[in-house]
Amino acid sequence: MITRIALALAAFLCIGLAQAQQATRLDTVPSSKTLKVGWAAFHPYIFRDPKTNQVTGFSIDLANEMAKALGDGVKVELVEDGWATFAAGLQANKFDVFPGAAISLRRALAVSFSEPYTKQTYSLLAPSAEASKAKSWKDFDRAGQKIATVMGATTDAYLTALVRNAEVVRVKTVPDGMLAVVSGRANAYASTTDSLVALRKEQPNLAVVPGAFATSGFALALPRNDPQWTAWVNEFVREMKRTGRITQLIEKYGMDHSAAAD
Repeated sequence: MITRIALALAAFLCIGLAQAQQATRLDTVPSSKTLKVGWAAFHPYIFRDPKTNQVTGFSIDLANEMAKALGDGVKVELVEDGWATFAAGLQANKFDVFPGAAISLRRALAVSFSEPYTKQTYSLLAPSAEASKAKSWKDFDRAGQKIATVMGATTDAYLTALVRNAEVVRVKTVPDGMLAVVSGRANAYASTTDSLVALRKEQPNLAVVPGAFATSGFALALPRNDPQWTAWVNEFVREMKRTGRITQLIEKYGMDHSAAAD
């Protein structure tokens, strides 16, 4: 009996030692000179510039700042993913960080989050004639109406909980959602207000519907199994806030000043 207890204790200590010795991204990222950043299109945080075909945006600038802070020569490697699958990507170590993610309790079951660096309201983008008649998003929550949103995004979760009469049309990408509205397959497209304002520049015949149906904090999503990495990323976010860098990025990408998180 004593021997079995001793063996069990030894095994427990070995597991604990192995976990303690597990490399943190604070070691592996600087040594590999590569910060793997997952991304999915989301104006103005991450999007592909139609003029250059380059991935750009608020989150790309922030990721480059992070790489610089992690050491000389560290570069960002972009890994494209999706809003419905990024949590699995973090769990599978496909990337070290996924920026521009809305914080939610459901997502927090699968990933860790940094402190929020921005906050956003959610609304609808619709044809100008229809948007001008609406007092709020609720005017689109009617039988026969279709509201498009990106599948797996936080917007999807909010709409699913709030919409009572309209049909929620789930699409794979932001361009798919915009096409649904422009082609008449959907009456409106739902996302964050700043994202809708940016998208409207590409489609001047659309307008943002007054009011908001939800609010979220936005942060860097991180793997749950690396608390040292999470602690460093949190300090990085605080530094970006303290130095005014977050405010500069908000201004650069034409976002409302109210987007700055506390």
